[in-house]
Amino acid sequence: MEIVATPPRFAAWLTRPMLKNKQVYIKVGLAAAMINLFGLASALFAMTVYDKVLPNNATASMIGLSIGLLIVIVFDFVLRTLRSYFVDIAGANVDRDVGATAFDRLLSLRLDARRGSTGALAAILRELETLRDFFASVTLSTMIDVPFIILTMIAIGFIGGPLVIVPLIMVPLVLASAWLTYPAMDRLAADAMKQGLSKQAVLVETIGGIETVKTSGAGPLLTRRWLASIEAHAEQSLLQRLIGSISMNVANAAQTLTYAGIVVVGVYMIVARDLTMGGLIACSMLGTRAVAPLAQIAMLLSRLTSTRMAYRQINGLMEQPSEKSNPTPLRPAKVDGLIEMREVGFRYPGAAENALNGINLTIKPGERVALLGRVGSGKSTMARLALGLYEPTDGLVQLDGTDMRQLDLGHTRSMIGTALQESVLLTGSIRENIVLERDGIDDEEMLRAARLSGAHDFIGRIANGYDMVLSDRGESLSGGQRQSIALARAFAGRPHMMVFDEPTSAMDNESEQALIERIAPEIDGRTLLLITHRMSLLRLVNRVILMRDGKILADGPRDEILRRLAAPPKAA
Repeated sequence: MEIVATPPRFAAWLTRPMLKNKQVYIKVGLAAAMINLFGLASALFAMTVYDKVLPNNATASMIGLSIGLLIVIVFDFVLRTLRSYFVDIAGANVDRDVGATAFDRLLSLRLDARRGSTGALAAILRELETLRDFFASVTLSTMIDVPFIILTMIAIGFIGGPLVIVPLIMVPLVLASAWLTYPAMDRLAADAMKQGLSKQAVLVETIGGIETVKTSGAGPLLTRRWLASIEAHAEQSLLQRLIGSISMNVANAAQTLTYAGIVVVGVYMIVARDLTMGGLIACSMLGTRAVAPLAQIAMLLSRLTSTRMAYRQINGLMEQPSEKSNPTPLRPAKVDGLIEMREVGFRYPGAAENALNGINLTIKPGERVALLGRVGSGKSTMARLALGLYEPTDGLVQLDGTDMRQLDLGHTRSMIGTALQESVLLTGSIRENIVLERDGIDDEEMLRAARLSGAHDFIGRIANGYDMVLSDRGESLSGGQRQSIALARAFAGRPHMMVFDEPTSAMDNESEQALIERIAPEIDGRTLLLITHRMSLLRLVNRVILMRDGKILADGPRDEILRRLAAPPKAA
């Protein structure tokens, strides 16, 4: 009989950072224990004063008791401060480790397995703040205070005997109210999370394409979506807060009822001489203290629903297929550029038909190959598979004789010069966009790459030059300038393999011709995979592959393929 292992209740990406900080949490527990013990001091002080000091006019004892209580208060203050500090330290450590793991998973996420829009992914990562607030909150330490409710009850029973029944009745009442409202809170938290993701998706989509939104007149459509998301999210959040307040209000009422109940019952016990005045005051103070953590527990349960939903969302991201699924990936010292595809087929997620069908291709190191074809013929998909951005649905893709799935793709891609169809720049300086903090790329290499791509010509004429800070995605630059910087980034480090997808689509003819003259000697002897619709760029290649409908229609030397394309079609 096969034994199926039970999955852990919490994923390792969360438990490992918490266990790493267990020493800090132990300190929090010890501080909480001492605080709860010190909490008995004020009640015992009041009882002693009313029962011993006042009847005997023992003012000297009063001074001694006051000094003792003052010392306890000082230590209580110090311990509460330390507890808050330790909780914050543990929360910051957990937040840093979990955040690093989540961001690394985002970077290594397989694009064919990606779910949700860019805004939804951003909203999911934003839920890290919910986890941080939970684990860095002093409210979390109330879980440690719960066992000490029993200690307080014992103290009430020892002093007031039957008076302990009053808080004992209130405790299950508060817990029952929290337990009864929890399912509704959990459901509302899920709905609120869903609406929050929808709102974030609309926001990110609008900001990311603000120029298109303005010029295409899409504002009314997005405004309607935005307002609908706000209304739905506000409605769910309102219900969530309303139901969450029920258990907290019950807990607050229970505190008042506990105090009043102990006073009422205590009066009858004093009349029957079963309790002293000091004992009644001490029990009333302890009774309120016994129920007080329950209000915090009710608040904790309210926050727990949001935290659980945040955990589910982030865990869903963590469980998506990753490029780092291989526990022992290969990290080659260099990439020569031998690209092999064997019976490769590929279909984009959700697509009805394959983008590639039965591709068999070998590109040798040093070959310069151009992919030609109509829009949607599969050219860019071939480049993405060669870069390992997607895994083939069928067949095998190899780089330098190794299955791409066996490679550390992040490390491998760092040795490939890439300039994709959309030249996306990062917020930061031009220098940072070219160098990207890669080892071995100093200022001299940066300048060489910039001169090669033509970026140096305009960078030298702008204020601050290479230290100019770009706006989001480099939108302060023209399309041609962005392409030049992207090409400089690709040339930096002298990679042996390069993949260019429409690298000059935003350049004028003069700039393009100058670029071709400069880079022709540079790419000699290197593997080049070029996707273009501009015939002038074919001067850079010695082989052409013609694509149509996801298949290779023709493959051969450049001049031969171009002659075939130029030849008039034969009569039927």
